[in-house]
Amino acid sequence: MTFAAEVNILDMARSRQPEADPRLMNRLGEAAAAAEQAGDLPTAAAAYRDMAQAMPRDAALLQRLGVVEYLLGNLDEAIRCLGIAVRLDRRDAGSLVNLGLAQHAAGRPAEAVASLRKATALRPDLAIAHGNLALALSALGDGRGAVESARRAVALGPGDPQSLAILGNAWHAAGDLQAARAAYLEALSIGGPHPEALYNLGNTERALGDDEAAAARYRQALDADPLHLPAWINLGNVRMAVRDYDGAEAALESALRAAEGGVSAPRALLAEARYNLANLQRMTGRHDDAAASYRRVLADDPMHEAAYSNLLLTLNYSAAATREETFAAHVEYGRRFAPSVPSVPSVPGGKAAPRRSGAAQPLAASAAGDQRLRIGFVSPDFRGHAVALFFEPLLDRLPAHGFEVYCYSNVDRPDEVTARLRGKAAGWRDIAAVDDDAAAALVRRDRIDLLVDLSGHTARHRLRLFARRPAPVQLTMIGHVNTTGVEAIDYRITDAVTEPEGAGHDRWYTERLLRLPHTCWCMRAPAGEPAWDRAPGATSFTFASFNNFAKLSGAALDLWAALLRAVPDSRLVIVTVPEGRTQARLRDRFAAAGVDPSRLELHGLLPAAEYRALHRRVHLALDPFPCNGATTTLETLWLGVPVLALAGDSFRSRNGMGILVNAGLDPLVARSPGHYLEIGCRLAADPEELDALRALTGPHLRDTPLMDEARFAADLAGLLHQARFPTSSPR
Repeated sequence: MTFAAEVNILDMARSRQPEADPRLMNRLGEAAAAAEQAGDLPTAAAAYRDMAQAMPRDAALLQRLGVVEYLLGNLDEAIRCLGIAVRLDRRDAGSLVNLGLAQHAAGRPAEAVASLRKATALRPDLAIAHGNLALALSALGDGRGAVESARRAVALGPGDPQSLAILGNAWHAAGDLQAARAAYLEALSIGGPHPEALYNLGNTERALGDDEAAAARYRQALDADPLHLPAWINLGNVRMAVRDYDGAEAALESALRAAEGGVSAPRALLAEARYNLANLQRMTGRHDDAAASYRRVLADDPMHEAAYSNLLLTLNYSAAATREETFAAHVEYGRRFAPSVPSVPSVPGGKAAPRRSGAAQPLAASAAGDQRLRIGFVSPDFRGHAVALFFEPLLDRLPAHGFEVYCYSNVDRPDEVTARLRGKAAGWRDIAAVDDDAAAALVRRDRIDLLVDLSGHTARHRLRLFARRPAPVQLTMIGHVNTTGVEAIDYRITDAVTEPEGAGHDRWYTERLLRLPHTCWCMRAPAGEPAWDRAPGATSFTFASFNNFAKLSGAALDLWAALLRAVPDSRLVIVTVPEGRTQARLRDRFAAAGVDPSRLELHGLLPAAEYRALHRRVHLALDPFPCNGATTTLETLWLGVPVLALAGDSFRSRNGMGILVNAGLDPLVARSPGHYLEIGCRLAADPEELDALRALTGPHLRDTPLMDEARFAADLAGLLHQARFPTSSPR
């Protein structure tokens, strides 16, 4: 019987009553089985459904239908059919195994474990039941139980590569990566290049810290199955981690092409591929492409929070994004991801009451005396990170102003800086593995008076924690150059130089602005005294950009090209430029602007010593815009290089100005692109003026508000007391 004839039989069956003709039922079953064997699962499922309607108590038929529904991804229907099959034949271990598989795939591991335990009780010798039980136990977090079940499966089926691969999965989930690696290698030596085992081995190699070995395993998986989307995605991720952005882009685009070519892929997997590609586009300075890619992710998955926060970062970097557009996008983040919830008691036994966002809760007058205040800081960057340079002075000095400092650390890889900060805090809570509700409960239990976000929309932020209102007063500072959009955050710390009163800045924030009198940046000097020279040894006048390449907008690059044209024989050094096509695009851009690309000196990510030494060859650093530098600007000044900045209309584009004014370097602040060119040309032609400005960098910073830790802590403490004990109702 040809397959076409079988399809005709299915059409006939639907036009008659199959229960009235057993012979037709047999032919329908044969046709369904043939369709399944041919890979036409929708036709097979339709036939099995017709048969099940006629024979609703046929356990074998319902099991077959359940398996096909599972293969089609109809997990709820698969679970329903297999559940009925199990109830009709309680001694059939096979139905229980298939039911457990479907429950596991549907994200119901506890139910899967229960079904598979029944299967192993009925058939203790059934290796597949023990293997699938291991998978379900891993998903449930029972690593030890998973390993025991996987070992049992291997013992029952010695030499079975699938059982060995499952044992590898169990060991990986239990944290024994070397044992996982050994199990995968044994499975592959027996069963050959199985793509899933190779993919999982690659994940294990990466967890062991060997990115190149991981990449090799992903490529082997793709040799075995060129349409293995997870392998393409993880190959892209690992190439991105080693800054091979061209290789990463090729891998991620291959994943998307495979999906667009008809490969069936879970929606979340496609979102991950597009999201990672968007991150790569942002890191390589293609702001418009990145924004479009993030928006495509969000069109498919409106609740992809990481894509939304990274879209906001991209808008902050982009010269094309208007202030209105950027503000509206931040507000939408708060509405979509962090809507305010009613407050709950901070004090045990207190009465919870709904709270209007944006209004801090004052204490009664009798309570606003000399009591010590508990302040909590939330950050993923309590580690070897720039944030620590700004935070550690506060950790050291706020206690002298009546504060007990608590840290809520979202650090995924603690280091020696983490250990040092932990030793100084009055309280330390690791929340990396804690959800927002549990983290909010910790904050309430600690009876925190003021909770401070140090991340904004940067990686691994915990803004949704703040939406739960765990503290009566909540603030944000340091991490983000814009509003968070989270209404439950009451205040944002800024300064009166960058965002003066009466200049219209306040309307662009969902938080109320609290202005420090001098600067909102006070950095502890990095370890080690630099060798401050009076002048660089380079013969040609050398400009430089030391900032994250992702911040370099097209508008900034075009102005720098104009500066090179205006200063003959000058050179431009740019660091952190990804190698490959990104550097080629940059050279092409300057060539198109009339600048010989040989005048560019491009570097990727440099070791710290080389990066610092490079400053000694630079006459004048260039601050990017519209998103200025902060840590980089301070570090560049500390290393003895003046910085030229263009002042804009918002915090992101006035940050450089605020730092330079506080350093006493007002002549380096340009008010327009034309003024920027004028200053750059004048300094290139006047070494004496440049030397005078250079004399205000380096150790001179110690005498400015930018490194005066005592004054900064005192100023901030005053604002924090004002926030906790407001004398008038906030807006």
